[in-house]
Amino acid sequence: MVREAEMNAAADKAKREKIETKNQAEQLCYQAEKQLGELGDKVSSSDKDRLTSLIANLRAEIGTETEKKPVESIDFGRVKSLMQDLQQTLYSVGSSVYQSAQSSDGTGSSSSGSRGSGGDDEVIDAEFSETK
Repeated sequence: MVREAEMNAAADKAKREKIETKNQAEQLCYQAEKQLGELGDKVSSSDKDRLTSLIANLRAEIGTETEKKPVESIDFGRVKSLMQDLQQTLYSVGSSVYQSAQSSDGTGSSSSGSRGSGGDDEVIDAEFSETK
């Protein structure tokens, strides 16, 4: 029995890696959809179309909830490539939204940063006891 487990260890490890990759792809799709929903109109239509297309392609490759694909039939090279493209697109969309928010904010963010270093707050240590 131990010998049998040792013989199948490599196959089990490969299957586990495939399942973990599939789970990561599903999580990435969920996060991308969530971010698209949160950002809403702040994302340009071309970026939104690209993200939607990448999500759809990735979901088609790994299978949807109604149409599960067996792990053995998934092309994991393509899945990893799609995941990388989706992550890079999400990063670029996030940075462009952040930059546009900073440019439209103007100098408001710099003045609020200096406000926090006032030092007017005084910390007082105290002991207390609870009586019943």
